[in-house]
Amino acid sequence: MVQGVSGVFVSDEAVKGSLARYTFEQMEIASYRILIAAADYVGDDETKAVCQRILDDEIALAFG
Repeated sequence: MVQGVSGVFVSDEAVKGSLARYTFEQMEIASYRILIAAADYVGDDETKAVCQRILDDEIALAFG
């Protein structure tokens, strides 16, 4: 019985960890999209290009 109960907590923690990682990745993606829009607004093409490369990497990691 104890093994069965402990298994519930382990799987719950795995789900929570997965949700936390997914949420963090989505926050990173959103942040880079905001930075790209801000750089575009002020005409900073260099920052926009760097952020776009990082965003592409983040999207590949999140959905790849």
